[in-house]
Amino acid sequence: MLRLVESMAESRLVLSPLLDRFYSGQDYRTRPVKVSDSGRIRNELQTWCSQALEYFDEDGIRVHLDRVDDAVLPPEKRAFIREVLLWYKANHPIWFHWLEVG
Repeated sequence: MLRLVESMAESRLVLSPLLDRFYSGQDYRTRPVKVSDSGRIRNELQTWCSQALEYFDEDGIRVHLDRVDDAVLPPEKRAFIREVLLWYKANHPIWFHWLEVG
């Protein structure tokens, strides 16, 4: 049996994709960053925009958001996601060593 420790609203946030949470208004710059954010964001990118990913070296991923169709990701959301990815890369380079934004 699964028992939630947090409220239902808080639990929904925990289970929601990080990039969607940020786009919905949660401030990624003031939120405590966890090492698991790197894996979560990597998985989210691989799930909803695999056509925009270019793999290099052993574990590197170059993200080409301009390759994502507008129906999948509207231009304003793509611009926001680009901003978030660049922020994570600049502020947490060890955890996001695998990331390049093209």
